[in-house]
Amino acid sequence: DCTLVEHSMSTPGLKDDDDLKKSEADDLLSNSHTTPQNPPPNNVSASPMDHHLHIFQKNDTIQSDRVIGYGILGCAGIASKIARAIHLAPNSQVTCVASRSIEKGQNFVSRNCPNPDAEAMTYEELISSNKCDVVYIPMPTALRLPWIVKAIGKKKHILCEKPVGSPKYMEVIIPSCAAKNVQFMDGVQFMHHPRFKELTDKIHRAKMIGRIQKVVSSFSVPCTDDNNIRNNPELEPLGVLGDLGIHNIRLSLWAFEYETPRFVKALCHKYSKKTSAIQDCSVWLFFTGDRVASFDCSYHCPLRQHAELVGERGSVNIRQFVIPNEKLSSYTINYSVLNTYDTVEHSERKEFHNAIQEVDMIKRMTRIALTNEPEIFWPRVSLMTEKILDACRRSINKDGALVEFVKGQLWFEFSAK
Repeated sequence: DCTLVEHSMSTPGLKDDDDLKKSEADDLLSNSHTTPQNPPPNNVSASPMDHHLHIFQKNDTIQSDRVIGYGILGCAGIASKIARAIHLAPNSQVTCVASRSIEKGQNFVSRNCPNPDAEAMTYEELISSNKCDVVYIPMPTALRLPWIVKAIGKKKHILCEKPVGSPKYMEVIIPSCAAKNVQFMDGVQFMHHPRFKELTDKIHRAKMIGRIQKVVSSFSVPCTDDNNIRNNPELEPLGVLGDLGIHNIRLSLWAFEYETPRFVKALCHKYSKKTSAIQDCSVWLFFTGDRVASFDCSYHCPLRQHAELVGERGSVNIRQFVIPNEKLSSYTINYSVLNTYDTVEHSERKEFHNAIQEVDMIKRMTRIALTNEPEIFWPRVSLMTEKILDACRRSINKDGALVEFVKGQLWFEFSAK
């Protein structure tokens, strides 16, 4: 449900949640995982934004009696939110939950999985289960890659929390998924909200505010507890940048039609005194044509999540751009002019009611699993995001020096599918 409102005016801690220990992940990472030598040939190429516009023309829900089974690999806090979304989405249900403690897995199932056939099992059992079509991986960043690779090897589609951990990981994941014809998608939920689907059309197709010139955004969540997993660099190496800043990066990529920046500058203002985790930083992404995206992300500020997109003719303001209120969210398009004495502003506010973005994310993944038609857009934009995160890391390690973005050599292009 949505509502359009127009008006003119004169202007005066997430702790340990049953994930693998680091030593166990190290053992798994020591195994060799080869990349296919001969990746599949490219389909008809399309620009990233063309591909984005095309895939969102599809209806996420298709007519089918088949139910896609989801396996949840670990009982992390966010897993409850995704389990709820799976239950609310059509043609989807949680069929199995993995835990190193079967008792803990059973407790998660009883609390979060209405499906009477859902069961708790070990990690290895879930990866091999015929009841599981999609594996959702909420475990800490440093532990994800070996389980992603294992699941791909079993021909499971992957929905993975972000960040993945490194551009090199994505350069393993992308061809591996192509070889097995399975989907990889990261858990950046706001891209699936109907608000962003509509803004994609208005900003990038209709050009309602002209070409985007600047993107300014902020995302902060108070979290200074050194015992929180977010402040453990061994499990979350990029701290607040990987946890929160990844959303600002994805927003900026989307606003600039998935063009990659030329240069990146990042400054860390505050580290954890106990763990040295990154807790507060500012970032600038410099694009061609003197266009700039800037953002801050912090564990030391109150909850803030707002964005402004500045075009040639107007601007768009998005409140709660990362985790919006389910009952009511909105965006505002603003056109302002100065007259002799003051400012006249024309604003168009669009409201969205009862929109749950993680449900839309599950609908998209379920549609892909039902049709068996993976979309290269999702892992490709994950790779772009990981490369920018890596550039931010390099800049922070050089005390905020301007670093050149490294595009790298990629053998694939966007599919027109």
